[in-house]
Amino acid sequence: MKGKLLFNLSALAMLIQPTATLAEHHEGKTKLKGHFRWRTESANNAGYAGPKYNVHLLRARLGMDIKASSKVDLYLEAHGAKNIGGQNGLGQETSSTAVDDLVGLHQAYANTRFMDNLHVKLGRQILSYGDQMVISPLEWNNTGRVFDAAKVTYKFWKGKVDAFYSVLASNATTTRKDEDELSGLYSNFNFGDWAKDFDLYVLYRTQRTATGGPTLTMLGHRIKSKIGKVDYRFEASVQKENTTTAPAKKGGQYNLEVGYTFDWQNLRLGAQYFVAGKNYVQLYPLGHAYLGYADIFGRRNIKGLVFHTKANISDTWMAKLDYHMFSKHDKDASAYKVNGTTAYTGSSTSDKLGSEIDLIIKNQFQENASITFGVSRFMAGDFMKSVSSQKEKNFNLGYLTYMVKF
Repeated sequence: MKGKLLFNLSALAMLIQPTATLAEHHEGKTKLKGHFRWRTESANNAGYAGPKYNVHLLRARLGMDIKASSKVDLYLEAHGAKNIGGQNGLGQETSSTAVDDLVGLHQAYANTRFMDNLHVKLGRQILSYGDQMVISPLEWNNTGRVFDAAKVTYKFWKGKVDAFYSVLASNATTTRKDEDELSGLYSNFNFGDWAKDFDLYVLYRTQRTATGGPTLTMLGHRIKSKIGKVDYRFEASVQKENTTTAPAKKGGQYNLEVGYTFDWQNLRLGAQYFVAGKNYVQLYPLGHAYLGYADIFGRRNIKGLVFHTKANISDTWMAKLDYHMFSKHDKDASAYKVNGTTAYTGSSTSDKLGSEIDLIIKNQFQENASITFGVSRFMAGDFMKSVSSQKEKNFNLGYLTYMVKF
């Protein structure tokens, strides 16, 4: 894949080794940071997400932040991710063998400050905006999501605006421009207590094939704030997709959440309502916070209601409980899997998709170290019962995560 470099662990050692020299000659100008994460997952299958599985996922990242000059910063981040006992990216067994896992260059960029309020970032980088409903680094995934991109940030008055361009893939066609591309403008303003985050954005994506591909234009707005003990957020977007073989499709979505935080145990109660049309294209979102940890659905032809509860049990323990109710927005259209493009095939004409309970308990036993336990249960509605041919129609997920940051 264009922009992604793979090299073995010896290359990682070479990356780390110069650190002492850099620190010696540029004292205070080189910083290391990163994390180690282990997650064990276990899930049954109701015909929605694949076979029953039990996996152990390992991820380690090591980043080097280098102050190259008074106006230029470099950031290099090595990254290794694997399924314990699984094969590497070349299909080779790596546990108990003389074969190393592959390590990727997760991020590699230069950030140049041409003026105090004008920065340019070039290279492989994370793009993350708003509440990650449209563009997210997808950190739950064991690899995560990054972009090969150029980004200009301009800060002014009570806000800032990003202009970015990213090459998503090279299709190597000979008759047309061969890259899939994403470009956009994303602005964020602080208008005070009632609108601490006020965002406007426009995104444009092209997908190229030898015979032409779809282009997508999206316009969106987000507002989020907290006034005393009450918090709220609202985000809506509309889009138009043009293709060379079919009439243009229009889609849209909106999401509203309101919450209240009590003094006792910092308890927060919230409610969320969302709608996404049958032609909505979800782009590169985070799903868990909005559509549940079971990852049954994508944001397309779906609507629902979510109730949130979160509280601090003690100084180091936190608990969170969410309850989701899902249904189809258009009864006559299909529901879609978490990728937002693959449709479920069901025989029922019902619009009832089901409900889900997510429980998360987290222990922050050190400032930089935590253990998180989570369980999720999806209870199939009439339509999803007709999707699965298995006797067990529901879906259960359990996971345990150990995380250390530095």
